[in-house]
Amino acid sequence: MSIPTATPNEPTTNSSSSTNTGEPHGDAKDVLAALGEPYGAVSRVFWRQFLLACVLGPLMGVLSALYLTCTDWLPRKWLGSFDFGQGVFGAGEWWWVGVTAGTGLVVGVGKVVLRFDYAAGFFTELRTQHVDFVRASKVFVLSIISLAGGASLGPEWGLGCLGGSIGAWWSWYRDLPRKQRAQNTLLGLSAAMGALFPSPLLGTLMMHELANPRTFRHFMRSIVLTSTAAVSSMCVFLTLQNSTFFPELVHTIPISLYNFYTFHTWHAAVAILFGVAAAVVGALSLVVIGICQRLFGLLRRRLPAGPVGVILSPTLGGALFGLVTVWLPNTITSGSNQLFVIILHGLPSSSVSSSSAAVASTFSTAFLLLTAFGKALALGLCKGSGFFGGIIFPFFVIGTCVGCCVHRAFADSLPALLCVSCFMVAVPAAFCPIPITLVLIATSTFVFGAQQSIPIFVSVVCSHLCGAGLGYLQRALQRGAAADSIAVPAPPPPPLPRGDSRQRRTAALNSPSSDPSAKRRAGTSPPRPTPAVVPTITVSGINSSVVEPTDDTEREQPHNQHDPLREALLP
Repeated sequence: MSIPTATPNEPTTNSSSSTNTGEPHGDAKDVLAALGEPYGAVSRVFWRQFLLACVLGPLMGVLSALYLTCTDWLPRKWLGSFDFGQGVFGAGEWWWVGVTAGTGLVVGVGKVVLRFDYAAGFFTELRTQHVDFVRASKVFVLSIISLAGGASLGPEWGLGCLGGSIGAWWSWYRDLPRKQRAQNTLLGLSAAMGALFPSPLLGTLMMHELANPRTFRHFMRSIVLTSTAAVSSMCVFLTLQNSTFFPELVHTIPISLYNFYTFHTWHAAVAILFGVAAAVVGALSLVVIGICQRLFGLLRRRLPAGPVGVILSPTLGGALFGLVTVWLPNTITSGSNQLFVIILHGLPSSSVSSSSAAVASTFSTAFLLLTAFGKALALGLCKGSGFFGGIIFPFFVIGTCVGCCVHRAFADSLPALLCVSCFMVAVPAAFCPIPITLVLIATSTFVFGAQQSIPIFVSVVCSHLCGAGLGYLQRALQRGAAADSIAVPAPPPPPLPRGDSRQRRTAALNSPSSDPSAKRRAGTSPPRPTPAVVPTITVSGINSSVVEPTDDTEREQPHNQHDPLREALLP
């Protein structure tokens, strides 16, 4: 009887090995562990959501074109042919004060007419994957009014409310489980962001950087669905608009800037210093915004209660904001149209070619620094007084101004595009937990290669580490909220499904106005339903404590579970 021997290239096997039993082993087992379950074949839920993404994408492409036309074209229409490259203090028009104050008046009246009370912020909606479509529709209307009047805010909040509310409404209408509602809301948000940035990849990536990962049953499943919505939205948007809202600056800035920028390894070390400086700039900007919000909070306490106070606050804020734009014209609107003006006129003449030297260096260093401060002040006045819009896009302007100043101080050693690209996204990175999205925004905006993205990545990570990573921003925001004694309301729980009568009866029994005898007939005092979200407000309004939702095929409360209230109410 011969004993089997193993050669160097053939391992010994026996009858109990995984080869004979048909089980995967080796590389096959490793690949199967990475792939997970086949999300497109286990149920029909995926294909329903895929069909919803195919419908939401083109729909949001059309609605985004209309929304951005109102918020971008209207301000350019009433601003006319104003030259933002003058670089002179007080070059703005005084009639802008009347426009911004009138916009605040309309916003205040709109809040009274729509009975607006509270709405969750953009980051909170992404984190919780829940949008109250009633409140979100009000935010969408008021955001159009604010941005059309030139408010120094971004369009991401209103556009996100529009897309998220459509997905949330459809889920409520179809009486879907909680996890499907979260995924459909994410589809609407991704379709909305797909038309905003230079690439739909950025919208999809932002969704997964901010959203709660526990709601993803399968990561690639969510990637496929959100990418379908974002890509189809951008294709329709580009068909209607021919360009994205956030432009590619390579078509507007001198090409000679790229000739002067060659990556060296020591640029990564310099980017560390850029990140630290950007974190300081971001923190100071948040301080300015916080002071404005606190002052307007104190003002609202002294204003008459009721509609008069609601209208006066944005009207006064709009007037003060208009005065800032008169002295610093580049602080008006979101700033996406002023980025190339700041880069072109804020760099020294030696950084551009001779053909562009006549228009370069018209902004002094003092003017750039005051523009950055004025942008933070304008953002604080708009947010504090009650205008509606996002905060990410204005910080791009602040970072660009600081980047131009740094290059002017070290023009002989640091390339212009190195300074501008790093500071443009490193300043918002101090408080925005979307580092990969910010890096890709800079690389796609300036059309950089792989090596040019290294300093941007280093500066973004260092900025977030020094700002939010070490907890300085969180402690400052908490101290400011405690000193102001302003309670931040929590996002409301999702609306009850239309067909779930049992939950509606339970909620009716729990209400203070319900008949006490009904509780006695039930035999016990019914427990209050657990809310879907237990919020913990942190920096940037992100909700960090979220109850994990149930599976796609599960309900919040199984029908076979013993419930004395159900037994008392139902035969």
